Amino acid sequence: MNTHTDTSSIYQLQFEGIDNNIIDMSSYINEQIIVFEFDAANPDRQQIIALDSLYKNSNNLVIIAVPVKDFDSTAISNDSLRIILKDSLQVSYPVTGISLAQKDSPGQHPLLNWVTHLESNNHFNDDINDAGYMFVISKTGILYSIMEKEISPSGATMQEIIINQPLE
Repeated sequence: MNTHTDTSSIYQLQFEGIDNNIIDMSSYINEQIIVFEFDAANPDRQQIIALDSLYKNSNNLVIIAVPVKDFDSTAISNDSLRIILKDSLQVSYPVTGISLAQKDSPGQHPLLNWVTHLESNNHFNDDINDAGYMFVISKTGILYSIMEKEISPSGATMQEIIINQPLE
């Protein structure tokens, strides 16, 4: 079953955040974006904290976290996850509601749908097969890098990718 929705610009997307606010991607035009997908039931706290540090110490960089339930069958609610992320870890970047990550799954998050479909992002057509993926989008809305969780948000590789974004 193909559940892909054709959205050629990431800036057309809007979706609900974990605290019931609307996240409107059009508000991030001219900012570099990292879409971070993670296991909602078993979040990697080190990766979450490292991304929060990157977010706080970077100009014109937005991180949007997408918690998913594909990789752990343990049930967790948006409210419980929000308490962990916002109250305990004090994450300052936007976090979406819990959804699915894998390509063409009914209920795949719209943002993850965009990064996994060539028809939308014009560059990549890969599926998400593990928690911890980071998708880097340029200030002009070009998806230009996909990294697995082994790449540290505070490491040299991440810094090099952020610095060397495509201009068009």
